[in-house]
Amino acid sequence: MVKVELNGFDESGNIGGKLRFIRVGMNATCELRPFVYNLLHFGSITASKATLKGQVNEIKLHYLRNILADQNIDVTVMISL
Repeated sequence: MVKVELNGFDESGNIGGKLRFIRVGMNATCELRPFVYNLLHFGSITASKATLKGQVNEIKLHYLRNILADQNIDVTVMISL
């Protein structure tokens, strides 16, 4: 099985605060799946910080639950204290 991995990190809080590292792995045949989730939940293929700030928490939680429940997407979250 071939996996495409999108690696990145998101810093929360001030510099020196907690860092969240998120790894997302998926089969190459499913690489468009995150864009479809973005379209369904936010009406755009990208979910910018400004877009997310304007969304109701229930929509963001529904989005996360769908991503985490998707068997084709493997998400790993590491928090550095």
